[in-house]
Amino acid sequence: MSFYLRSPCYLSRKLTLSKLNLPARSFFSFDGGKSNNDGEKVPAAASGDKRIRVECLSRQDIIEMIAEDHDLSKAKADRVVKSIFDTIGEAVTERKIVKISGFGSFENKHHKSRPYRHPQTGEALTMDAQQRVKFKAYKALKASVNGK
Repeated sequence: MSFYLRSPCYLSRKLTLSKLNLPARSFFSFDGGKSNNDGEKVPAAASGDKRIRVECLSRQDIIEMIAEDHDLSKAKADRVVKSIFDTIGEAVTERKIVKISGFGSFENKHHKSRPYRHPQTGEALTMDAQQRVKFKAYKALKASVNGK
């Protein structure tokens, strides 16, 4: 199972749509919420818990917001979003640094191979060298997230 399938966004959509008939954008706690008196799972936000909650914003949500804000059709907004993501992806793949003023930068970082131990067996293994995408948030984004 991939990381995406276990991410809070995936679980939020799966939990709210299949079991609770709530909108997909509802809040979700990392622990999956609690059971109510009927034994049904409810998100932590609905159960009164004060745990970490996540709201998911999908690509489709971004497309709809851009279309509405700029009086575009959804098809045109989709092409704009696709073009932006493709451009960033291609630049990072070519080992270029993508800097977006007031937001952050994307960079392709090389990680050397390194030894590690398998957690269950204790066997000594080597992790292969790989390229990873690094995102660094700029001060303006950090301040915005922190309400400053």
